[in-house]
Amino acid sequence: MLNALYGGILGGIGSGLIYRGRSTTAGLGIITRVLQLRTGIPISQVYVLTDGFVLLLFGQIFGWDRALYSLMALFVFGLATDYVLEGPSVIRTVFIVTKSPEAVSQGLLSRLGVGVTSWSAQGMYTKSELAILFCTVFRSDVNSLRDIVSRIDQDAFIVIGQGHQASGGVLRQISSSS
Repeated sequence: MLNALYGGILGGIGSGLIYRGRSTTAGLGIITRVLQLRTGIPISQVYVLTDGFVLLLFGQIFGWDRALYSLMALFVFGLATDYVLEGPSVIRTVFIVTKSPEAVSQGLLSRLGVGVTSWSAQGMYTKSELAILFCTVFRSDVNSLRDIVSRIDQDAFIVIGQGHQASGGVLRQISSSS
């Protein structure tokens, strides 16, 4: 089992470096990379889709326990490749639909030290005037953000996505008192 993990990690790092160098690993690696570039699906998922079919045949011939270890190694391989290609997913992108944009944005700015962008919107069902706020936060600040927003506007609609990098805007100074 450890061999599968180590093999997946080292193979994924190597594969990620190859793809970063704008090359390929040949074979199904070419198909995997083309699918990833065309669809935008993370390469870890495309690996499981393309090589998973091979593992089904492998399991029938060599046994399902070995196929499971291979699938585990393939999954770790894909995660390591994604990490090398895109870096860690350390930020979260946040959209907040609210009737109280000033209060919510001030709460986020003062408590989390993040900049907030706002634009006007209209609820299509209620026809009410709303605002959409956008900001990025560290993964560790998501629960604090939810708490801040829910205390100010219990009816706010929050959508949180993953991001890999953010630059510019208001950057907070992390202090030990946070």
